[in-house]
Amino acid sequence: MGVPISDRAAFLTRVYIGANTVLLVLCLVAFSTRIYHRVRPTWHVGLDDYFITAGFALTITDYALLLPSSTSSPGLLPFPEALTIARNAWLAIAVWGLAMTCTKLSIALTLLRIFQRTTSPVLWRVFLWATITLQTLYGVGNTLFVLALACRPLEAAWDPNFTAEGSGGGGCVAPGTMKAVSNTGSSINIATDVLLSVAPAVAFLWTLQRPLRERVLVCVLMGMGLVASVFSVMKTVLVQNWVIGRDLGSSSTDVLAQGIAISTFTVLEQLLGVLAACVPAMKGWLQKCLGAMGIPMTRRMPSSGEGQYRMSRGWGTGRGNGTGRTARSTVGSLG
Repeated sequence: MGVPISDRAAFLTRVYIGANTVLLVLCLVAFSTRIYHRVRPTWHVGLDDYFITAGFALTITDYALLLPSSTSSPGLLPFPEALTIARNAWLAIAVWGLAMTCTKLSIALTLLRIFQRTTSPVLWRVFLWATITLQTLYGVGNTLFVLALACRPLEAAWDPNFTAEGSGGGGCVAPGTMKAVSNTGSSINIATDVLLSVAPAVAFLWTLQRPLRERVLVCVLMGMGLVASVFSVMKTVLVQNWVIGRDLGSSSTDVLAQGIAISTFTVLEQLLGVLAACVPAMKGWLQKCLGAMGIPMTRRMPSSGEGQYRMSRGWGTGRGNGTGRTARSTVGSLG
């Protein structure tokens, strides 16, 4: 006896492995670049760097938990292996919440560090602290719900041998409660993705004395969280169509394929969050690549008595009114 692996489930497994593995490698490069710039030539690692390190480690853990390697070919999945996949998928929900929380906190703390070097209104700092508080509360609450409140005993979340709630054998909360908690988490993550992506552009990037192309590049790099929000929306739609039940062998719905599709978008969402937090550190390298292709990001500003501008090691330094120095330290903070 086992769970049938459909052609669609096998195909989605290969999509999961291919897409997420490639993005994981890109995240590793971006993360390593960020940490390198934070420890050399002098050590200036901040709290945001520790959070992104934790977020990336949790994301890799989630990737491993959700890796459906045993379903890459059509056939019959032994029931014990199906239970293992279901267990890992349930535990991955808690890991996902913590990973997203650490990543969002890293981005928010990075923006706070940048805002402290600019004349941004206090309202933006209040907004970021509110975001940090909300995301922290959700991360802790999601973990407690998944591991302690949703199902009692915990094994009831993935083992159909446990009877329904109320019969003495244990069970889980009502499907409606599950969906409500899922929708709340999705709403918080989508909202924070969008807000943290547009905040830099609205708050300070367009006011800096930097070339337009450079500001556009930084906006694009920091706006990658918007792509993560797209995957969050797609995952939410799939979850809404999810058949809440534990009959993994149901012939009416390809539950396994649905689960793999949700897992794919879940990991993509996390990896893009890490990439959004780390890829701005690669700004200098990207500038050199674009310059080699004939698309310079910087240019020498016209001479004036009030604010001469020169380029040094890819960053602007200013004289006179100091706007160039402020721009350099602000944009340089991204790395």
